[in-house]
Amino acid sequence: MTCFSKLNGCGFALTVALLLSTHAGVSAQDHSTEAMKEVAPQDNPGGEEINEYPLADLPPLKRLVLYNSGVGQLQHEGMAVNKQRFEIKFSAHDVDDVLKSLMFADMGGGAVRAVEYQPAPEPEDVAANTVGMPMTLAQLLQRFRGESVTLAVGGVEYSGLVYGVESRNESDGVQETVVLIADDGMKSVKLSGVDRVQFDNVELRGTIAQAMQGIVKSRKANQKTLELLLDGEGKREIKFAYVVDMPIWRMTYRLAVKESGVYLQGWAHVDNVTGVDWEQVALELRSGKPQSFHINIFAPLMAERPDFGNSVYEFTDGLLLVTQWFGFAPGRFGGDDDMTAGEGSLGGGGGFGGGGGGFLGGEPSRNGSAATAGVDIESAFRQAAQESRTAQMVQYILEKPVDLGAGRSAALPVFSNQIPAKLISVFNEGDQGKTPFRAVQITNDTGLAIVSGPVSIVRDGDFVGDGKLGRLDVDEITEIVYGVDRAVEVVAKQGNKNKSNLVAISIDAARGIKLQRQVTRSRIFAINNRDTQARELVLYCAAADQGRAEELSPQPQRVRDGLARFSILVPPRTLQDFEVVYTQTLQDRKEITGKNARDILRLMKPDVEVDEGIKSAIQKVVDFEIAKTAAKAKLSELKEQKTAMEFEQTRVRDNVKVLTNNPDAAKLFLEKLQASETQIEAVNQQMEAKQTELNRIEEQQNEAIQVNFGKD
Repeated sequence: MTCFSKLNGCGFALTVALLLSTHAGVSAQDHSTEAMKEVAPQDNPGGEEINEYPLADLPPLKRLVLYNSGVGQLQHEGMAVNKQRFEIKFSAHDVDDVLKSLMFADMGGGAVRAVEYQPAPEPEDVAANTVGMPMTLAQLLQRFRGESVTLAVGGVEYSGLVYGVESRNESDGVQETVVLIADDGMKSVKLSGVDRVQFDNVELRGTIAQAMQGIVKSRKANQKTLELLLDGEGKREIKFAYVVDMPIWRMTYRLAVKESGVYLQGWAHVDNVTGVDWEQVALELRSGKPQSFHINIFAPLMAERPDFGNSVYEFTDGLLLVTQWFGFAPGRFGGDDDMTAGEGSLGGGGGFGGGGGGFLGGEPSRNGSAATAGVDIESAFRQAAQESRTAQMVQYILEKPVDLGAGRSAALPVFSNQIPAKLISVFNEGDQGKTPFRAVQITNDTGLAIVSGPVSIVRDGDFVGDGKLGRLDVDEITEIVYGVDRAVEVVAKQGNKNKSNLVAISIDAARGIKLQRQVTRSRIFAINNRDTQARELVLYCAAADQGRAEELSPQPQRVRDGLARFSILVPPRTLQDFEVVYTQTLQDRKEITGKNARDILRLMKPDVEVDEGIKSAIQKVVDFEIAKTAAKAKLSELKEQKTAMEFEQTRVRDNVKVLTNNPDAAKLFLEKLQASETQIEAVNQQMEAKQTELNRIEEQQNEAIQVNFGKD
């Protein structure tokens, strides 16, 4: 039951003011208050329901904007006369989106008074919950034990209070028997013979009748009704729009290759799941993805408060307290236990504009709400479409209105244009195999951006293959691959220009040596065109090695996604090589030492760029290294001489000890021993001098390294 003139006796009705008033100086809150006064119970003392907003047929759907993100904006247009009411039915899934995005425009100066809806249980729902789930007659009588009832069996009536229902074993099987308490005692009546049951309590009979209506309603629990109340005078044009989930529209294409040219046709595939027929609906298709989300608005939002239980009362100690619930239990017969608000994610439901205002605009009123009644909805939509161009939104507006029955789908022609195109072969080095693909290269000169979709390619009236067209901006060029080109073979192999050369030596910021190398590699693509006609081969190969920057020769037409694109014209019945040379510059830093200075000096060939001062400094370090090497060699030679002299001196001493009884012989060996001592002393002096020289050379070398190549 829906209430307008009175609010009592129907649960509660929730009223939402859309803040769309045109009355100057009167806020939406004032209008809402006036509306509540007009429908208050005291204004209708007789109890009869007087509806000052007569129900009218819902204005037809006239405009539909579909987004390929999964939402759609539906716009109704029609006429209203004086005060009027429209009922709009939605699924439980869509009703929150509608409440969040609904916008309204009255071209005759009228305004929306409110949008009413019924989130709380109505009397039928409460009654259905009281009676319980569908049950047998025995279960119903058992549920209402103690109620007075009259049973008619074969023309005889039995009255009494329901004591209970029993299952008794009889000769003909188990019989359900109701036991009644009457003035003259307890009676048993077999339910199988009962012709009529009448509860004596009139209120209970009404509750059961309402419960049956509630059970019927529960089958339609997924459908929610919004009631749009309009204020105004006379006959006038109105428009309102809202956003709900809609199937994603898709594009398919046909590419016809003829002698007269190449033609591209675009077809849009749409689905009517609105539940109503589309009759002369203006259809717009957009590829933008506005942010949208689901949020629970239909269900009342209750604040959660601390629960102190019964601790505020002073009950007797040890008393067991049990809470008894009466009335409607959420979650049954269409109720909803989940009252959580704010859940949802980007991409689904939602709307292009906020609740009540949308993108109709309007200046803020004094109470901070948007006063937008009378705004031209189409102008606002056009403005939004213009703004969307900055977000690169693709938009197709069909020239003629669309007729499409509920539950049906259609493929609708969007455009058909002759476009610049040519047949090519495409080879990607990263693909397996040697056979390139056949493709059509097209240029989008339609003036419209083109969204992605499958393409069927027809050549001279015959189907030659399917391809995939990605998103194509205005004037952008792309290739649509549709098959293999067996007349052409491409073999990729390593080239013969693989080398590494030192090209420059310099001092870096830290005063070390920076070596700059140039590494060259090449790839050769052997192209064999066995056809009798020339082929334009589009070759894609890697633009860099392991992500490092490289220069390519010849210069590619473009580099995108790590691939370099080359266009090669191959004459008929020709085998030709196409070589791509990659040049990469690498840098290496070294700390100068005496040892690696020699290696660096050896790398200084005539074609290596190096400053003469750097070369002279490195040469000086190398000269010191050569002098060090010579000094170390001489020192090593003296050490060997000393070792030999000391060995000979030991032999002489041993002979002197043996010849102690022969003075003449001993004298001779003593003279040799004295001579060896003199020689060893001379060698020691030479070694000391050479070590001093070596130390001096090392100091001079270190000083030269520090001055020329040391850190600042």
